[in-house]
Amino acid sequence: MDQDNAIVYAEGEPEGEEDCWFARLGARVADMLHHSGVSFCKGGVMAKNPDWRMSAPRWKRRIDTWIRRTSPRDLMNTDIFFDAVAVHGDRALARNILDHAMEAGSASREFLHLLANNAADVRVPLGMLNRFRLRDGRMDVKMGGILPIFSAARVGAIRHRVGARATSTRLETVQRMTGVHAEVFENLIEAHRIILRAILKQQLYDLDQGIALSNKVAPDKMKPALRNSLK
Repeated sequence: MDQDNAIVYAEGEPEGEEDCWFARLGARVADMLHHSGVSFCKGGVMAKNPDWRMSAPRWKRRIDTWIRRTSPRDLMNTDIFFDAVAVHGDRALARNILDHAMEAGSASREFLHLLANNAADVRVPLGMLNRFRLRDGRMDVKMGGILPIFSAARVGAIRHRVGARATSTRLETVQRMTGVHAEVFENLIEAHRIILRAILKQQLYDLDQGIALSNKVAPDKMKPALRNSLK
C-alpha cells in the first residue's frame, strides 16, 4: 500500500493564498502517512504536489483534458481518479467533481474503448503446460491477475454510472443492469477473492519473516489447495 491522495478546494489560483495553505496541509498529511507506514507514492499522486491539489473549476478542466487526450499517462491518472472517495472536509466539493468525471467519462465512447483495451492488455504469469512463470521464485499477481479484474469493473462502472468503489459491488451492479450471464461475473468475483487471499497470506508470511511487502507471491509457500485455485 502506498499513498494516492488529492485535495479539492472551492476557489483560488495556483500558488495563491488558498493553494499555498493546502500545499502545506498536503505536505503534512503525506509526511504523517509516510512515517506511519503508508509510503510516499512513487508516481507523485499526493496532494502536496500541484497536479493533485486545485480548485473545483480547475479539477473539472483537468478531468476534461484527461478524457480528451487519452494518452497512456492520462489513462493512468483517470484510473486513479475514478476510484477516489471523499474522506474529509466539505464532501460536496468532492462529489461535485466526481459526478462531473462520471458524466464526462460515460459520455465518451472513445474514452471507454481505450479504457477497455487497457484493461484487456494483460499477460498472465503462466507458461508452457500451465506452469507458473516465476522470477526469483515469485510472480506479480496484481499485474498478472487482479489488475485486469478491477480495471474491467471500473470500466463497467463508468459506462453505466455506477457510484460504488468496491470491485465486487461494481461487478454485481453492472451484471444486474446489463443482464449479461451471471456466471461470468461470479467467476470474476471469485477470481478476485482468490488472488486477494493469496496476496494477503503471502504478506502475512513476509511480515513474519521481515521481508518487504509486495504483490508478489511464492507458489511454493502456499498450501496445494490455494495454489491450484490461484492457477
